[in-house]
Amino acid sequence: MPITDAYGQGITSLDYGETPDLKVMGESLLKIVGLGVMKFASATARTAAIAAPVEGMTVWLQDVNRLEVYNGTTWAPPPSTLTTTAAGASAASGFSIVSFSGRSTSAGVYMVNLTITRTGSQIDAGSAGNIADTVMATLPVGWRPPEQIPVLVDDGFGSGGAIIDTAGLVTLRTWSPTGSIIATRQLKLAAVYI
Repeated sequence: MPITDAYGQGITSLDYGETPDLKVMGESLLKIVGLGVMKFASATARTAAIAAPVEGMTVWLQDVNRLEVYNGTTWAPPPSTLTTTAAGASAASGFSIVSFSGRSTSAGVYMVNLTITRTGSQIDAGSAGNIADTVMATLPVGWRPPEQIPVLVDDGFGSGGAIIDTAGLVTLRTWSPTGSIIATRQLKLAAVYI
């Protein structure tokens, strides 16, 4: 009598001493194929090959380089998991961290929110009409962008531009309308990157 696998996947095989049964063996092999990751040139090719998908089937679509899972209703990318943090950002001299939060998905999308207070003296524009580049904070490892990105910063009275580089340095580069960042003001920024 055929035996069922130990993992509860419904795959049967023959026990020792049983007469070989090609039908049992063939059905089990086909079931194994359906439990693995199948490759198709496109969604059209997948639909042509799988008339009645079963929940949990997983395929790789070569034309779009994407993994998809049948969820019982439709084919979709696997659901993302969410990772969050509120720790690890550090303030540069003359600043303090009010709050930091980071969120990332298993798909590689990152979002960081940072609120910083200016604890040092007021920063004023120089003779060229702009403030000097000023490092305000450093993002923790694992939350840094893969390339330098621009971000907007505001304190409710003025706004400016900053960059976040691959080392996690958050550098304020411009400020308007007054060209001054007053001590004790809270500067807020948010960034989303892949």
